[in-house]
Parts: sequence; structure tokens; C-alpha cells
Amino acid sequence: MTETAKDTTNNDPEQQLTPPPTPKRERPQWLNGLIAVVTLKRMRRWYRKRTPFGRRAPKQWTRPQPEAAYQEALYWEGFITPDFWDDDDLTQYPKIMQDLDDLEEYLLPAFWEYNQRATYYQRNYFFYQWIFIIGAFMTTAFGALSTYFTADDGASVTLLGNAYSNVWLLGIQLDYSMDTFFSLLTTNVSAITSYFTLLSNQGEPRKRWANYRRLTEELRMLYFKFVSRLPPYDQPTRVDKLRHRVIEIREQEPSSSA
Repeated sequence: MTETAKDTTNNDPEQQLTPPPTPKRERPQWLNGLIAVVTLKRMRRWYRKRTPFGRRAPKQWTRPQPEAAYQEALYWEGFITPDFWDDDDLTQYPKIMQDLDDLEEYLLPAFWEYNQRATYYQRNYFFYQWIFIIGAFMTTAFGALSTYFTADDGASVTLLGNAYSNVWLLGIQLDYSMDTFFSLLTTNVSAITSYFTLLSNQGEPRKRWANYRRLTEELRMLYFKFVSRLPPYDQPTRVDKLRHRVIEIREQEPSSSA
């Protein structure tokens, strides 16, 4: 016995006379780009991604807790995790689960270690670059002001007036002339910038960042090669070959750490 389908037709004359809503007109792509440039949206996004102030990354990786957070981290790195695999239930495939367990034991510890160090040295590199840029700008500005007041007829005018000639601020007497004051600022800023530049050259953060990122991406490629069972990981000794390859990649790690 079949049931008669309910009549869902709208017989209300007032609702039938209501015009359909006007579709929202989308802005052209070039206009969106122009607005982003004018509002400095892209520049702010670029700055937030590269500025390290307040977001210094630790050198050593710590496993996220609880386990759901770790599985989410795997997902965002593009790895296979049963918790975020919507197409099928991976727990029904023992071979795939065994491959994931082997990768978790032998490959992923090295991946997370190198990935964290790559992030650490990347942010160190950007930190030193910001110090260099700001220091170079301030050195140029203070040097220009020092030259201006040296060439000015009022070069002998004190910084805060004769009434403050006996006042000291951070060990500097305030009766210095303007050209002397900015000359001291130029010297101090230049010395600080040179010091951080020396630290950057000795630590080589850009070189270490590139090395650790290369090792990280090699491990990522090895991960999917192993899961896909591509040669030479299509043999019974595939796990031993995986361990051997991970050891070879670890031997390429920079010998000294900064």
C-alpha cells in the first residue's frame, strides 16, 4: 500500500506575488585586488607571517596533547589519519593501518623534529632581518639629522635648554648639542645592528632553515612513497629499507647546532 504524497504547493496568493530576492552582485576580481592593496590587507598578512616578535618558535618539538590534537596536526601536514579520512573507514584495511604504524614509529619522529627546527631557524632568520632593516633605517635617519644640525647655524643650541644643563639621563648629560646627540644615537644604533648582524652570520639561520626544510620535505616524500608501495618499498623487506633510508637522511643533518 502506497501513501499519497503530501501536496507541498504554496497556495498563499500573497507569498506567490512576492518577487524572488535579487541575487547579490559579486565584485570583479580586479576590484577585490585593488581594495586589498589600498587597505594594506595583503601587506599586513605578509607581515604577520614573517614577523617573529611575540611568536618565537621553540627549537624542540613537543607532541600535541590530547591525541586528537596530534591527529589534527597530521591532517594539516597532509598525512593520512583515520580520524580525518572521510572517504572510508581505514581501520577496515589492516595493511594500511600497519603502514601507518610503521611510519609513526620510524619516520614521523624525524619529520616532526626537522620540521620544528626548520620553523625555529626560519623565524630566527626573519628576526635578524627585521633588526637589520630597522637598524639600517634608524642609522640613516639619525645620521641625516646629525648632518643637518652640524650644518645648521644653531648647532650650539642645547637639547633641552640651559636650564637642564646639569641633568643626566641614562649616564648622558643633556647639555649636548643636537649634532652631538644624534651622532651618539647613530653610533649606538650602528653598534647594536652590527652585533646582531654578527650573530646572524655566525648562527647561519637561513642556511640551517634551508637544510632542515630540505630534510623535512625528503621525509614527506618518503612517507607517501612508502604508503603507495612504490619501488623499493614494494618488497617484503620494505620496513627495513624504510628504516635504512631514514637513517641516511638523519646523517645529512647539520653537525653543529646554534
